[in-house]
Amino acid sequence: MKQQTLLISIVMVTYNRADFIEETIRSIQAQTYSRWELLIFDDGSEDATQELVVRLQQQDPRIRYYRKARTGLTGIFKNEGIRMAQGALVAFMDSDDLWPAQKLAMQLDALQTHPEAGFSFTNGFNFRSGSGAVEAYFYPQREGLFCADFFAEVCAGTIGIRLPTVMVWKQALQGDLLFRENRPFTDYSFVAQLAAASKGVQLGGLLFERRVHGSNFSATGWQHDFEEHLDMIARFRDQGRIPGRKAAALLAMVYRNFGTAYARRRSFSEARRMFLKAWSYQRLGFGTLKQWAKTYLS
Repeated sequence: MKQQTLLISIVMVTYNRADFIEETIRSIQAQTYSRWELLIFDDGSEDATQELVVRLQQQDPRIRYYRKARTGLTGIFKNEGIRMAQGALVAFMDSDDLWPAQKLAMQLDALQTHPEAGFSFTNGFNFRSGSGAVEAYFYPQREGLFCADFFAEVCAGTIGIRLPTVMVWKQALQGDLLFRENRPFTDYSFVAQLAAASKGVQLGGLLFERRVHGSNFSATGWQHDFEEHLDMIARFRDQGRIPGRKAAALLAMVYRNFGTAYARRRSFSEARRMFLKAWSYQRLGFGTLKQWAKTYLS
């Protein structure tokens, strides 16, 4: 099958992104691989997002826009996008980030090169909105392809696969391989389920540009990220996918990181609570007790 015969469905959920969404869509329109459809689900925006997107939709029939009532539960709309997708592959994009022009083409090539893989993801970097300053790259590998089982690394948090770098065969997206719809942040568990179900292909190229600004979810809803990680580990433990001792060590690690995040924000009572939870899972962790004591004296 020739590469250009495959349709790629891109699912995007947005909320109040009038400042960024047009630039994001332009980066999709600039892709060298042009056989795509873009499904945009607006979670009740109150700014000019709708006007901007409708104007672009009128100019480009590949864009489909759906305005929804506000829920704050993006998994609902991502699943709706998966069900509506007409493509053989599904990709995801946030409405404030950017893709370099070769992104879709290179990921499709990678998946066709490695038919044993169910999904692919790419390297990328953060950039500071307004200044253009580039921050840390996501992974040290900067070129080439690497096909492997990434499940253990995803669970441990040693590799953080960002959803806008993911491309997956649509036929795989059923049953457990959908987004959870009862929490604000469910990208982490979705990616973990992908990694549990099949091998992935990592592209070393810098094919994702994540915009850093004051209303990023990581800035406004960072607790949900930790809560999702904890819940995911516990569910995999209960399902027998992670051995009990390993799960306890992972839970202790995430609670320690959660506590450190609270301490940095000077929420010391919450930090102490997280460190005590970490110690309950891994009592030999002297470092955890030291962190707890330090916050207790703060």
